[in-house]
Amino acid sequence: MFKVVKKIISTDVAEILGQSILFTKMIDSEPEQDSQVQGSYAKYAVPVTESLLEHLKPTIEEHTGLKLHPTYSYVRVYELGHSLKKHLDRPSCEISVSITLKYEKSRFPLQIEGKTIDLEQGDGFIYRGCELEHWRDEYEGEEGSFQVQVFLHYVDANGPFSQYKYDKRSSLGIEKPKNYKIIGFPMECIYWSKIENHEKIKEKYMKRILDTERKPHWLFCNVKTTFDMRNTFLDNEDIKQIIWDKIDDMIYQINKSDGIHKILPSHSILKEYWLNYYSYCNDQSFQEIHNHLINPVIIKDETYYPSFSGIYILHDENDVSNTVFQSPSSIQLPFFPYFKRFVVDTGDYQDVKEGSVIIFPSTLEHLVKPCIKKRITLAFNVFSKYNVK
Repeated sequence: MFKVVKKIISTDVAEILGQSILFTKMIDSEPEQDSQVQGSYAKYAVPVTESLLEHLKPTIEEHTGLKLHPTYSYVRVYELGHSLKKHLDRPSCEISVSITLKYEKSRFPLQIEGKTIDLEQGDGFIYRGCELEHWRDEYEGEEGSFQVQVFLHYVDANGPFSQYKYDKRSSLGIEKPKNYKIIGFPMECIYWSKIENHEKIKEKYMKRILDTERKPHWLFCNVKTTFDMRNTFLDNEDIKQIIWDKIDDMIYQINKSDGIHKILPSHSILKEYWLNYYSYCNDQSFQEIHNHLINPVIIKDETYYPSFSGIYILHDENDVSNTVFQSPSSIQLPFFPYFKRFVVDTGDYQDVKEGSVIIFPSTLEHLVKPCIKKRITLAFNVFSKYNVK
């Protein structure tokens, strides 16, 4: 669904709002980092456009036939050379309205579903940005051209994205909390995925493990563990499939999700990997609670931080997965007495089994419950470099 509404606001109002945005641009010391249009000025939740978002809600409801919740407003100033990649919007933008507030010399049209949407000052374009791919080709025109655009976003109050009312803020008119720049893994998450040709990989490496001439040197703890495997055990093609392909997929899945901190490592290295052999000589072997947070390393004057850790379940005769993750312990405060530790037992998920790779931040605490039967896993640590401005 999309629809052009001529003069959804008057030309005079559009001119006043557009000039207000240009004044804001002149004095704004903290503009948004706009990932969609590099180099453009952008701003989330400008008070005057938040007011417009609320003011136009009845009009947009009339045109869509829906009861709507406002989510957020966003402004952007396009200039010559800018372009917008083809994309779909996030859930908070279920129903969107793009309004041209002001332009100079040349306009910058939108492309959607094979149509060109070229709006005059005060015109609005209503569309479903989560369903219809849209983009803008390179802004061409006379020297000094620019265009001020405001985007008003809503969700269907009775639809699947109704929880995004106010873009999950407490009200309109306030900014979202700043995204602090954190070196390392910026969130707690657990990802798992099945290796496609697991049986072939298992056959190859179980033979190597059982080969007495190549048996690893096991270290004693609560489980037989070897760290003497760097560049000696896994073949390069299997490192790619087990580790790098799955990390790439995890980053992709998280970065396309809404409401989750994004993961943006500029480069990663495989720091180490090792085998864990449960019930190697004990009836019940386990792994105590721990994390993989260790010191950064410096390689060629670049600092790499512990970021991702993983477990590949190579062989498992137990009925369910024995790995358990939990959030760190917390001090109980008088005014917040009901804090509960977040616990994920992978044994509760039937698709976490032999052949699965589990990836998680190195800071996340985890343990392995006692294994009644044999279990062999390959664990690994990946360090990453981050570009922090």
